[in-house]
Amino acid sequence: METPADDILSLASPVSAAAVQTTTVTTTVTAPLASTSSSGLFTAPTDVSLALNCAEIDKSRQQISYRGNVFFFNVNCGLNYIGPDIDIIGTVAYSFNNCMGACASYSYWSGNSQGCRGVSYVGNLALALAEGSESNCYLKKFINQTVENKSPLSAVGKLEI
Repeated sequence: METPADDILSLASPVSAAAVQTTTVTTTVTAPLASTSSSGLFTAPTDVSLALNCAEIDKSRQQISYRGNVFFFNVNCGLNYIGPDIDIIGTVAYSFNNCMGACASYSYWSGNSQGCRGVSYVGNLALALAEGSESNCYLKKFINQTVENKSPLSAVGKLEI
């Protein structure tokens, strides 16, 4: 009994090695190099600031939806949540909403009793990465202490439970 694979194989005709011709094409592209100065493998750019409209969101209640659930965050700009063993994880977020969304997702999947309690976000991505943190969004286990943040583009969001 023939299978679909047998049909395909019967359509193929043998090709002799002498009939195959190979052509090699080499292309060279020349582009100007950006001037950089670096003492390590990577130098963070100094002009990467992400949008953060603190005039609009400071002291507000922001809503994030995730998988049909609604999460509310009380937002304050220019602050940071600190304390021993407070961070769940740090990540790169390209907006404050994405940072709160990461917290909502973590809370959803871990259950509210073990979930994220808030976030600290720095909108100056270059500053955050230059300080060696590799993150600008930090999910918090609990809210212990609030301090002023040295970055003018910063905000915290405390998840309402």
